[in-house]
Amino acid sequence: MYTHHAQVLSNDIGAAPDVAALVGFSQRLPAVLVQMVQNGVASGDAVYTLSQCGQAITQRLLVLAEARFGSPPIPYAFIVAGSMGRNEQSAHSDQDNAMILADTFQPERHDAYFLQVAQFVSDGLAACGYVYCPGNIMATNPQWRQPLHVWQAQFRHWIETPEPLALLNATIFFDLRGIYGEASLWHDLRDDLLARTHSHELFQILLAENARSFHPPLRFWGGFSSQRNTNGEKVIDLKKGGVVPVIDMARVYALAQGLPEVNTAARLLALASHGVMNAGDAHDLIEALDCIGGLRLQHQVRQIQQGIAPDNLLLLADLSSEERHHLKVMFKVVAGLQEAMFRHYCVN
Repeated sequence: MYTHHAQVLSNDIGAAPDVAALVGFSQRLPAVLVQMVQNGVASGDAVYTLSQCGQAITQRLLVLAEARFGSPPIPYAFIVAGSMGRNEQSAHSDQDNAMILADTFQPERHDAYFLQVAQFVSDGLAACGYVYCPGNIMATNPQWRQPLHVWQAQFRHWIETPEPLALLNATIFFDLRGIYGEASLWHDLRDDLLARTHSHELFQILLAENARSFHPPLRFWGGFSSQRNTNGEKVIDLKKGGVVPVIDMARVYALAQGLPEVNTAARLLALASHGVMNAGDAHDLIEALDCIGGLRLQHQVRQIQQGIAPDNLLLLADLSSEERHHLKVMFKVVAGLQEAMFRHYCVN
């Protein structure tokens, strides 16, 4: 049933005549999420559905932009990164996007057009509830609106001269996916960067080391390592402490092998099929991602029903004793395999 409603919504988005109509359709997304969670839809399927609706909104905005500003003067590809790139958006998502322009790009002749399109899309996404990226990783930023050869040089620098900012950008842009325009542009970029990540061991090591920033919230003796929200209640961050560590592991191993998959579960399955990861470990991580992601979505649905802006901070008081036990088991699985990755890459 949920797939039918989501498909109808996606079709409506694809026929929206203007931004106002898209805003109206986007306001139905929380109800779609509530329905999916209440019907026991797996978290991976739920976030995929939300991502596809977000992608449809972005694509429609691009069509509307071209209708307003005219056909593009040169070929381009609009790419999404981060959670939308992985098809893993939840109810709490911002924008991560960019443009790859053909190498015939001439700033003085062409950039005004692409800036107009980028601004139209970004403003439209914001109106639809996708907040502007706090780090300004959007096509409105000229740094992320470049010809193919500049993108290739940028990725080459990130990979061959890894530094903190480069590694931060890697965690976002190495989850990229083209959703509109000339597909060969982003395919060429993807193939080039994967060949480089596969062959640069230092980059792999530093990317693994960078993954230490996020780890499951467990104390040494096995209890939860909680924090306090603004009301003084004990909470745990299910995104930073549970979802992100699995995403990071899948990304590190996949980039090291030069695998093209972007979705986290797809990466883990590909790693298992290539013999890079034990099939049991891959299955355990997918199960952990589904469990932790499911609790995250249930928490966000409760907030939606209470009229609260969704976040990732789960109240420990909201967990049943059975959920507490299962969540600890999943966190221990993630922590154990995370430590195995650190040992593999000799990360201290």
